[in-house]
Amino acid sequence: MIWMENELKLMADASLERSLHISSPVSGSPGYTLRGEQVLLNLSSNDYLGLSQHPAILEVMREALLSEGAGSGASRHVTGNRASYSRLEEALADWQNCEAALVLANGYMANSGVISALVGRGDVVFSDQLNHASIVDGIVLSRVEHARYRHNDMEHLRTLLNKYRDKRRKLIVTDAVFSMDGDQAPLRELAALKREYGAMLMVDEAHSGGIYGGRGEGLCHELGLQNDVDIHMG
Repeated sequence: MIWMENELKLMADASLERSLHISSPVSGSPGYTLRGEQVLLNLSSNDYLGLSQHPAILEVMREALLSEGAGSGASRHVTGNRASYSRLEEALADWQNCEAALVLANGYMANSGVISALVGRGDVVFSDQLNHASIVDGIVLSRVEHARYRHNDMEHLRTLLNKYRDKRRKLIVTDAVFSMDGDQAPLRELAALKREYGAMLMVDEAHSGGIYGGRGEGLCHELGLQNDVDIHMG
């Protein structure tokens, strides 16, 4: 199609055309990747703890494949709920010292699924301007009013909370550690505003879980705020 070719040429001319490159892990060297014949330091990975190549994890996965097969064959609501899933969720809830845990396939599904389960039409979500795109998509899919506050600007958030104080449900969502800038959310102030305005607070710990806290529980635990947060995502 002519329009597609023209757009591809414009992207190529602006050095915006992207292509896929085959990369492989380097055995015994977490943090490095093999591309072609070059071993490169990988600064783009989210495998922060090197667990994707951990021998013990690989062995347990191998054993599970042999006993459980390569797929559940149905959703968890039908016949796809396995004992191992429940054990994992119980262990996660115990680790986080919370009432319950739910495992989803990936972070995008977690944010989009959880937000749309908590709020809908007639509600409002207050979201930091630099929140991850999966949070933004979750807000859009939930059909709520989207009130974006300036990055870590608690006065702007307070203004928006006042503006929408009569909404049925109010949800504040933030990254704990912001993925692109690496700075932290002011979680103590967010918890105080949540209590003041009767809102829920959801914290995405995707970039802080395993790093902060006595057992890697995340930044909320590090700050002693875990009981002020209604939903921890990680």
